[in-house]
Amino acid sequence: SEAVQPRKVARETTEYVTQALPVPPEARSDADWCLKYTFGLRAWKMFVNQTNAALKKQLATRPDSKVIFLKSELLECTLPELCYGLSKFVSEVKKTDGSRYSPDLVYYLCLGIQAYLFENGRTENIFSDILFSPFTDALDELMRSFSSASMLD
Repeated sequence: SEAVQPRKVARETTEYVTQALPVPPEARSDADWCLKYTFGLRAWKMFVNQTNAALKKQLATRPDSKVIFLKSELLECTLPELCYGLSKFVSEVKKTDGSRYSPDLVYYLCLGIQAYLFENGRTENIFSDILFSPFTDALDELMRSFSSASMLD
């Protein structure tokens, strides 16, 4: 017995019809989704931990270095932080065994990140907002390598 909310939809004849809209789920989970955004979140958090650890080592050897630490919680990132972090993510993310993800999987991880942002009230579209052009440029470059490799197979 799914709860529904009535909504009136106008037709061209100014006649109204009532449609049922599903009530949003209480618990936010991607269990029933085709796109599992948790894969993107896990990859992001692992990437941030690895990147920040490398930056800490760099600071230990060169204290005058200017470094930008990434935030593991995407929702806490400002727009510039998110753009910068995602640009690095696309170029540098690796699996737990240290091997590179294939370009199509990197794209899938980014789709998951976008879904997570939308699901939690962030309205930025990382794929189309002009502010994210460094990210989309990095993604385009990665996908070009995928297209070239696909043509050779």
